[in-house]
Amino acid sequence: MVADTAVDTYKTKFTTYYDTLSQQQMARTRPYCIEIDDVPENYAHERIGEVEPRQLVGRVQPANFDNIDYDRRWLEKDRWVINVPIDEIDIENSKINPQNQILQANLFGFNRRIDRTVLAQSIASVKVGKSPTTSTISAAADGVLTVDGTTALGLADMLEINRNFTDNEVGIPGSTTDTVMKGLFITGDEEEDLLNVAQLTSGDYDRRFSLEKGTMAYALGNKLELFGANKVPPVISVVSGVRKCVAMVKGAMLLGFGKGYKAEVDKRLDYEGVWQVKSTMNFGAVRLEGPKVQLVNTTE
Repeated sequence: MVADTAVDTYKTKFTTYYDTLSQQQMARTRPYCIEIDDVPENYAHERIGEVEPRQLVGRVQPANFDNIDYDRRWLEKDRWVINVPIDEIDIENSKINPQNQILQANLFGFNRRIDRTVLAQSIASVKVGKSPTTSTISAAADGVLTVDGTTALGLADMLEINRNFTDNEVGIPGSTTDTVMKGLFITGDEEEDLLNVAQLTSGDYDRRFSLEKGTMAYALGNKLELFGANKVPPVISVVSGVRKCVAMVKGAMLLGFGKGYKAEVDKRLDYEGVWQVKSTMNFGAVRLEGPKVQLVNTTE
């Protein structure tokens, strides 16, 4: 059953517009993803490994082949929908047609769903092999390192994040990711912890102007991507009081769309005077390389 609360909302109206509640409207993980379209039910991403030269000793040496690893990981997409009914009596009582606002709210919801999917899959197990049912490897086995920031996210944790990226040839000059953007996905709780670290906020330690109108944009070169911790459900998941924050670099995730965002406003013939505002999207995400992602555990 559809709740009748919408009717009461429309009856008492003191303004000529709808006020959009405070909410996330953009997908903050998308700049860190490689995006592809027209993804089938299961999409295989091919990878190629490393190879090192061998020293040849002596003359007239036979040719020997060297091994290089090829592997495959699978992206699986899911179908998502938002379907909101509008009764014509609601429009009559409010003198405003809320279709455009609902379409906008639907889009905001899908952007949050993208972030939840990308962040969840960044630290999830990955299906690998010739087919999606061949085998699965955990995040740890794939090279995703874990940083323990449960006492309070601080300078030592940020240094550890940077060290982990550097030691895995991620985001340093001369590597395949030397100009890559690094992001840390956290909430206001973790932001507060970092703001209390003088080495991250004071110009005595960093020539970059760290604070802009009281907001910290970067911490040791990591762009802070903030999410509301009090939103239900939260974008960054919490398990047994531990928040699963994520550090990742640009290109760490593959975001695949089967069908992009589609919005429709149709009249329902099976209901009297009812319209539906419907939005759909089919997509999925998979981690491309373990060392490009780190799990940063903090306390809720």
